[in-house]
Amino acid sequence: MCYRARMPAFEQQAARAEARGRASARRSPAAWAGQLALSAASLLVCAAGIEAGARLLVRRREARPQTQRSFLEYDARLGWRKAAAEEDTLYGEGTPVLFRINSHGLRGPEIPYAKPRGGTRVLLLGDSFTEAGTVEERASLAAVLERALRARHCPAEEVINGGTSGYSTDQEYLFLEGEGWRYEPDVVVLLFFSNDLQGNTSTRKKPWFELEDGRLVLRNVPVPAPPEGRRRRDPDPPSRLTPWHGSLALRLLGLRTERANPPLQRWLAGLGLVPPAADHAPTRDWLLAYGPDSALNARRWEVTLALLDALQASVARHGASLLVFYVPAGFELDARDWRRTRERWELDGEGWDPDRVARGLADACRARGLTFVDPRPALRQAMASGHRPYLETDPHWSAAGHEAAAAALLPYVTAARPCAGEARP
Repeated sequence: MCYRARMPAFEQQAARAEARGRASARRSPAAWAGQLALSAASLLVCAAGIEAGARLLVRRREARPQTQRSFLEYDARLGWRKAAAEEDTLYGEGTPVLFRINSHGLRGPEIPYAKPRGGTRVLLLGDSFTEAGTVEERASLAAVLERALRARHCPAEEVINGGTSGYSTDQEYLFLEGEGWRYEPDVVVLLFFSNDLQGNTSTRKKPWFELEDGRLVLRNVPVPAPPEGRRRRDPDPPSRLTPWHGSLALRLLGLRTERANPPLQRWLAGLGLVPPAADHAPTRDWLLAYGPDSALNARRWEVTLALLDALQASVARHGASLLVFYVPAGFELDARDWRRTRERWELDGEGWDPDRVARGLADACRARGLTFVDPRPALRQAMASGHRPYLETDPHWSAAGHEAAAAALLPYVTAARPCAGEARP
């Protein structure tokens, strides 16, 4: 009996590969051209599918409703203010937000100037973080803090939202002097964001202070009025994405890499595949606050600390308590976000520190005997528990961020003004 010797498996595979190689070598140029054409067609179909998906995404995004008007109007003393007794729907990253302004020009319910007998009032001074236009009013810091205070079963406690978009410490101080004290607050909370350093020396469409012999001198009041018929600020125009080299997919790729991977975005832009990142000068100027010491930073801090002294003196004259609440930017809580911020804005060299502004303000408060409230631990805890305290594409707090901020502020407010019969901590 004869047995056919069986070739080992690996030798069979080698033999088949060799046979395929010989067949390929014998393949005609026409066959090669056909295969290349098929591959090119496949790539074109994939690219067309990606571009079609990008155009559909952009069309849906741009079809969303837009906010119809701005709430900000000209004010001779403050530069701008919110128009009284109006409401509109704000459209942003999350769900639409119903934004109501009461008859005194503040966000929130109607609050008379006269304080209820036996009640306690907290006045929040700040900018868009305080105003909280990215969340419903009931989810704002003011509303969450008020509910927490009333849960102590104290006499009527009210938290007044004195925040206005774009304000810095100088306008917040002028608002307190001209309007805030009419509410008879017992506790004044100054919410400080790092771009207040920049805003406190800005001279654009607003009042400002200069230092003369160590004294604050108010300039540009009354603020020059805009042309007739332009006393209301125009709403932001609808955002429109234009194709890059005829492709919306490349435009979206550029926006995505600009946020997530700035070095990759610059490399792709160098190849011409995506547009160069926009150089927004005000943002770069704001970020200087986290950089090395400079004459510009020194001047901004000098004016800001003089305004802090003026606020402290005003609050003391009225027998109230002043708390200074630090509002961190998102990159102050996340090392990866800070690295991407430095890469995006090319903040090269030594001396850049995400804790620089918070540390400087804390030191200033300590030197003045002021209470400094740092919510960064509470916001980091919210992040660790899976609750995003900041919006993804908007730099402001989400509802979870407002809740964490209120939790951080609550014990300091109760310490400053305990309920009747409670001991002061």
